[in-house]
Amino acid sequence: MWIGNLMLIVINLPLVGLWVACCACRIVIVPMIVIFCCIGVYSLNNAPIRRVGDGDLGVVGLLAVKHDFEPAPMYGALCWVR
Repeated sequence: MWIGNLMLIVINLPLVGLWVACCACRIVIVPMIVIFCCIGVYSLNNAPIRRVGDGDLGVVGLLAVKHDFEPAPMYGALCWVR
């Protein structure tokens, strides 16, 4: 763990400016988040249908944010359904 953390410090220090530039540009950061979410969902049980279901839940969440729904009750309901 110590060696891995030291290597991350050495690698990440020169790339801090690049990461800040990537995070400042929504055109880059949003697809990166979607890709990492798809990889994480697929790695849970290797079922591609789960990506579709989670994408549907993402659309429901986006619509809820647009229409000012409270997130806490919806989150509890979605956790109960799963």
